[in-house]
Amino acid sequence: MIIGGDWNFVLDKQLDTFGGNPSLKMSSISELTKIMTTFDLWDIYRLRHPDTRKFTHRQNSPKRLRRLDYFIISNSIQEIVDKTEVLTSVSSDHSPVLITFNSSPENTKGSAYWKFNSLLLKNPIFLEQLCNEIEDMKITLENSPPQEKWELMKYKIRAFCIKFSKNRAKEKREIFSNLEKQIKEHENAPSPEFSENYLSSKLDFERMLNEKTSGSILRSKTTIFEQNEKSSKYFLSLEKKNAIQNTIKLLLDNSDEQKEIKDPKQIANQIKVFYSSLFSRKSQLSSDKCKQFLENLKLPKVSHELN
Repeated sequence: MIIGGDWNFVLDKQLDTFGGNPSLKMSSISELTKIMTTFDLWDIYRLRHPDTRKFTHRQNSPKRLRRLDYFIISNSIQEIVDKTEVLTSVSSDHSPVLITFNSSPENTKGSAYWKFNSLLLKNPIFLEQLCNEIEDMKITLENSPPQEKWELMKYKIRAFCIKFSKNRAKEKREIFSNLEKQIKEHENAPSPEFSENYLSSKLDFERMLNEKTSGSILRSKTTIFEQNEKSSKYFLSLEKKNAIQNTIKLLLDNSDEQKEIKDPKQIANQIKVFYSSLFSRKSQLSSDKCKQFLENLKLPKVSHELN
């Protein structure tokens, strides 16, 4: 969404005005803020020039300068804006505002953070196999240190859940495909006759479609949903839109803030470098000195009985 024009009011008294006795039209600002919040819109010029005082309207007597003309655009497309600037006016008291777009980069969906599918807890086969897996790990890691044991168990439980989910998804796809094939064969027959097998296939097919839609509703973070109100295509599109909005499509290089990084692999590497630096050890103190420092703080401790 792109909205632009002469708004006839300013958003910031300090940055968008010069001269005269400026006042803010609070009711207009309030309405625009509601629209921007609802549709996730941004004042792109202020976003790119957070501290710049540039004006689009002039009055010579008395001298007054205001930034009344600006674009507000969807947050999902602000990364592809190449530049936005105020141009020189020739015969009007308003200056034109230019916004230039680059071609939108392809949104490639890569591997994301793993999230546990809580619906697996309703699957008795999963629960039984997971309990057996945990019992086996208890025996295997019996002599491991507590912290190492805890980390290894979390890792193995995660690996088990991923493997089980993949196998379950593959089975579902095969069942879904077979049901769809059976239904099509029956309905496309020259003289289809009613059969219990056809009815059963239809019911199972509908149940699996409902499960798929329920997952899309959950992942799309839809807060209000009425039965039969929206098709599954709507929720799948909403889920895809959320994935695009949550994708980082542009970064500024730490070493050179003018250099833009748009390649997905370079962005991922830059994020890795940032967090590696953030959580890397900065102190050169030994573990004994760190322990001594913490003991000297006299922090309250949890007793073995309460632990």
